[in-house]
Amino acid sequence: MAVTLLSFNVRYSGLDTGDRAWERRRDAVASVVARATPDVLCLQEVWRGQLTDLRERLPDYAWVGRSVAGGEHTPVGYDADRFALDDWGAFGLSETPEAPERPGWDAALPRVTTWARLWDGDRSLTAVSTHFDHEGERARRESADLLADWVTDREEPVALAGDLNCEPHDPPHARLVDEGPLADAGRTDGAASSVPTFTDFGGPDGGRRLDYVLLTDELRVERFDVLDARPDGGYPSDHDPVVVDLAWR
Repeated sequence: MAVTLLSFNVRYSGLDTGDRAWERRRDAVASVVARATPDVLCLQEVWRGQLTDLRERLPDYAWVGRSVAGGEHTPVGYDADRFALDDWGAFGLSETPEAPERPGWDAALPRVTTWARLWDGDRSLTAVSTHFDHEGERARRESADLLADWVTDREEPVALAGDLNCEPHDPPHARLVDEGPLADAGRTDGAASSVPTFTDFGGPDGGRRLDYVLLTDELRVERFDVLDARPDGGYPSDHDPVVVDLAWR
């Protein structure tokens, strides 16, 4: 039976006012997620009370994650009726992963990766939610190195999802996919999907693919999709969610 995994950068609260304020977007974010009926959720840019808001609106999911001062949650949610949580953790994308409150290298902000090892009967899956820095070019490269090594050390199947703040031809993606232990769920026939995931609320910087689901060899892709998160004409976030149906080989 396939596992539906959704990755969604929901945009920090506090950045916007008016129609883009979190209080006006949170119901739409939860509605987009609920309509996709994912089994596993990997979210990014979840700041402080945003996770509380989403817990209330998505009551069928259990969550793990760690909030850091000056940073974000990158929580993992899962269907607790289907999955048993075996273990979870969070670490920083920096020279000191054990101290996730510290920005790494040339990053503008602390960046945290969250992982959860889940069991579906006798099969396991480690879901990883991550968010690379938006300013630090070196930080993105080093973050890719750190995660490639981390995934290589795992013995169980891994699905790594999140906003890498880079496009498919950029070095961080290449380090994880072309040179690393993961396959891009959006890549078919050797070509990576160019479907944009960053919308910039319809602004001039949108139209780029920044969000990914990457898989180890034990997993295969049955469906890859970038959802139109504007069913009612508004933008719940400045990103569209990525949804993948995956199965064990």
